[in-house]
Amino acid sequence: MNVTQKKIDQDLLETTQRLKTLEDEWRERKAARLYRDLTRAAEELEARFSGYTAVSVEKGERAVTVRIGQDRELRLLMRLNFDEHGLLNQSFQVQDKQIRRRPDYEELDDQFAFDTLESAVAFILRACD
Repeated sequence: MNVTQKKIDQDLLETTQRLKTLEDEWRERKAARLYRDLTRAAEELEARFSGYTAVSVEKGERAVTVRIGQDRELRLLMRLNFDEHGLLNQSFQVQDKQIRRRPDYEELDDQFAFDTLESAVAFILRACD
């Protein structure tokens, strides 16, 4: 291997590393934007239920929890992953936990998946009304 080939290989390696760093930074920025959207959705839910005494909204870094009394909890989670081509796959999941005390004690635990944050929030709003 001559000096020119070594220089080309080194340049190629540096370029590949720079591109990987740029892609990682892009992924982080994209995820941060989506988590900000989740935070805004939590703030909208808090505003919507601010007058309700039986409904509370808790914001986490990656989840929003809406409690309805002592018997129901809706938890909104965002799932993110990037495939090998750098394409973003996201879904919004709502875990719905309910306790029914009549006629018999029963615990229900359902999970729903949504393609958009808006549809997941709309589901939570319908569940709380």
